[in-house]
Amino acid sequence: MRDITVITTGWTLEPSRLDADAPEGFSTAPVSATVPGCVHTDLLDHDLIDDPYVGTNEDEQHWIGRSAWTYRTSIDVEVDTERSYELVFDGLDTVARVELNGQTVAETANMHRTYRFDVAELLRPGANDLVVEFMPVREYTDAVVAEAGERPNVYPEPFQYVRKMACNFGWDWGPTLVTAGIWKPVRLESWRTASSRPSVPSPGLTGRTGFSRSRSTWSSMGPWTHPSTWWSRSPGSRRGSWRPSTAGRLRRP
Repeated sequence: MRDITVITTGWTLEPSRLDADAPEGFSTAPVSATVPGCVHTDLLDHDLIDDPYVGTNEDEQHWIGRSAWTYRTSIDVEVDTERSYELVFDGLDTVARVELNGQTVAETANMHRTYRFDVAELLRPGANDLVVEFMPVREYTDAVVAEAGERPNVYPEPFQYVRKMACNFGWDWGPTLVTAGIWKPVRLESWRTASSRPSVPSPGLTGRTGFSRSRSTWSSMGPWTHPSTWWSRSPGSRRGSWRPSTAGRLRRP
């Protein structure tokens, strides 16, 4: 059976690095944070910024998107060495580093996908410190431009270089509010036996014949410790059969 611990309480937010244009004397003390949420809404909740939708307030708040921000919380876990544990983020906006008990779990740069991280080796009985630090997205896009070169754009904002909601960078109908944050739910999942993931369909075309290929991933506490993939094709209801490989994957012959 899969156990799910939703991680929505106890979060705090603090600036880990303020932009030079931040208001003089802006507090760096942690404040309570709402998860799911974002930096702008947390700062609004604590009256640390004015409403960016009023007047030209947004023009005085671009420093928020140029600063680094850190979310912190603690989760209590009764660790069972016979169980698998995955830390799941349904949405991180956007350039983030995830740490658990002082160890880097992963670095991300895509707000449009879910991330799953195996944390069985990092968890400890009792309190576990979870930290998510968000880097200024423009630092990331500057690095992409330096590597890939300039790409066409009709606005003076770098939304084409990062997997982030484009309207964060402004539009003809909206303000420029380059925010960051844990914008979708977070949870710790654990299980004792095998665990399967939803199938991911992938349609295609060969000549004039269409086909569908699906991928299902599963893992277990058994002899295969790596996620495994099963591929099938249609039409004809052709099914694949599973067999283990030396790499720990199950493949259709």
